[in-house]
This record gives sequence, C-alpha cells and structure tokens, in this order.
Amino acid sequence: LSCAKGEAATARLLGLDEPRYRNQRPLAEQQLRGPPPSEAAAALGEWVGAWRLGQAQPLPLFPGTSLGWAEGGRQRALQAWRGDAGEGQAPFNRLVFPAEPFCETFEALADGLLRPLATATA
Repeated sequence: LSCAKGEAATARLLGLDEPRYRNQRPLAEQQLRGPPPSEAAAALGEWVGAWRLGQAQPLPLFPGTSLGWAEGGRQRALQAWRGDAGEGQAPFNRLVFPAEPFCETFEALADGLLRPLATATA
C-alpha cells in the first residue's frame, strides 16, 4: 500500500522453506522490493481483482504450482503439481480441481500475482 501512495518500500518475508516440513526446517527469510510507485496501484488492483473473483468461484491458485509457473513456466508447474508430494495429490485440491488446473485463469493468476513476487527478491 505504501508503494501505491508513492513511497518506496521493502518488506521481509518470513516463512518456512517447505510447509510439509514445518517441524524439520528452519524459517526462511527473504527481502522483497516493492514495485515502483508508478506500478504499485496496478499490482494492488491485480490482488483485489483476484480476491473478488475468489468470492464467486474457487481459484486455481496453488502456492508451489503457481510459483513454479511464475518462476519457470509449465514444466516447473507440472513438477509442483504432479510430484510425489505435489499439490495435485492433495484430496481437497482434487475435489475442487479433478483435472490439472492449467487453464487461462491459472496462467493469468500466476502471471499477474506471483510473477511480480518471484522477481521482487532483493
């Protein structure tokens, strides 16, 4: 939000390297650069638009698979979805998305929301 107001911003993202190893891996820390103020309002609009769409339908947006798409394209996304412990193996994902979720909406969400995050590392 501060970027959208014209201020430069940097954030620290704290989290686990792999959620399925919560008790086995230390926290990872990453520094993220906010978008240039001239692009921040549009980036915020992407997130708000996704939130609105998600109020009407389940979104094909999965942490590992979508980030894989944003960082390395279809092959990385397929690995994250189909892998031994891939997101496509989760029963709740299979219930809502019985087929692989690689559709226009998935691509737009991954590109619009996660590609900027993937390139924001300082």
